[in-house]
Amino acid sequence: MSWLRCPFRASLLAGALPLAAAACLWFSAPERSASAIRRLLPQLSLIESFAAEPRRPMPDLWRQRLPPGLAEVLWRRSRGIWWQLWGSHAGPDAALLLPDHQELDDLPLSFKVGPYRLIAANALALQELKRRFRSPDSTPKQPHCPALIRRPGSVLWRADALQAMAGAWTPLLLPLRQGCLRSSGQRWTGAVGRLDGIPRPLSKGMEPPSATELPPDVLLQLEGTSLQPLLGGLLSQGPMQFSLLKAHGLGPQLQTQLLAMPFVLQVRPNPPQSSFKATVVLRLNSSSEQAKQLETALERSLGQSPSLGVDRLVRGGWRRLESGHLLVALGGVPSQSLQDWDPLKISRNGEVQLKLLARPKALQRAGLLPPELPAALRDSRLISAGWSAQASGDAVAQLEALLAP
Repeated sequence: MSWLRCPFRASLLAGALPLAAAACLWFSAPERSASAIRRLLPQLSLIESFAAEPRRPMPDLWRQRLPPGLAEVLWRRSRGIWWQLWGSHAGPDAALLLPDHQELDDLPLSFKVGPYRLIAANALALQELKRRFRSPDSTPKQPHCPALIRRPGSVLWRADALQAMAGAWTPLLLPLRQGCLRSSGQRWTGAVGRLDGIPRPLSKGMEPPSATELPPDVLLQLEGTSLQPLLGGLLSQGPMQFSLLKAHGLGPQLQTQLLAMPFVLQVRPNPPQSSFKATVVLRLNSSSEQAKQLETALERSLGQSPSLGVDRLVRGGWRRLESGHLLVALGGVPSQSLQDWDPLKISRNGEVQLKLLARPKALQRAGLLPPELPAALRDSRLISAGWSAQASGDAVAQLEALLAP
């Protein structure tokens, strides 16, 4: 597509023509540029877009992937967007993708992708990336992530990238197993869970997080309209269902009821003398009868509460509340003092929801955050996030997150 097709009016002032032409070039970028990025997406586990800003210091990845003199020249000339990316099987080091230049024609460890040049970290990664990008038989369905093509500060990830970053936290992040987000300042929005559809626009933006919303002795709080988004995929597997029935007496009907329960999960720091860094507390919006059945299942496999290890140290505990709710703790015992709790409910339009409020810096100080998480997340004082999806599970889930530095 040529910029000559853009409908400039003859009455435009001469001084505005360069600006208008630049804007038109930007918003009507050649289709081959967009298609080149789209070709890459199915083969990647993680890709991030960044703005090229020559007035700022050159990114480390440019210094690592380009000869020093050439890196300086190209960075001073750069405009628009560049990307760092990881292939699904190309190793732990990022590749660099930037607009192609004549000076890059003979650059080792690189190859052209449309109007761009991809520069790998080493020969093995280059070979793997070339093989995957040029093999039509191995190209899966293209994900929908238009922001990544035109907008800096966007990111797309898949399950293997999430696992590499989240480590032991991965089981709690199954609703975020893959996604496409774009940023606007400290606000991140987009689609998660699936990458083949378009999420509905958010009806109302979140308010910035406030420390007063989170109890002072709580590092993380996650609440939801049901446990289905977190545990549904796990409990739907035949071996797990059989194990819960045989070892814990948790039959199919109670499993279904458990997944439908609203809940709140909290991570609370333990004192230094404790054997565990934190206590995880789960409160279920159960009926008295449901709580009794779940308590029986816990006693069947773990004995009486509190549960002790072979070293006679407390591993966890549980108790029924007067409301009928069941309280379960791991790494400590359930607190005797509890605040009132108004469980989240499925909305009128049938959406299930998850809401998160956490103190990443405090979690990091306590040694509870995976070191591979993005620095912007690890260094945030507070994070507030909301997730919503149709209860049927057919639609793309939405995510909005706000970081407070």
